[in-house]
Amino acid sequence: MKVEEAIPALLVILLLVYVILMNPDVFQVTLVGYRLDFRLEQKPYFVWSNRWLDVVVQAFLLFTTAIAISALFRKEKAKVEEEEVVVEEEK
Repeated sequence: MKVEEAIPALLVILLLVYVILMNPDVFQVTLVGYRLDFRLEQKPYFVWSNRWLDVVVQAFLLFTTAIAISALFRKEKAKVEEEEVVVEEEK
């Protein structure tokens, strides 16, 4: 492992140790307002009443997928190195 990779990894580990020591319950998940007895069969209109949100999310996912695929298949510009002009001075 290179030094450039080891130092950030060490800093992340030290940060996690610090957070855990200062506030050990930071990683606890509390479910607020969630009931396990909720079933979609009881309220089927929930799925169909918010179709605009579903359509917006699907459109966003399709758009980002198209952008990602076009970024993968784009043509890369060839790097052209220009030669410097050498000027010889007369003595």
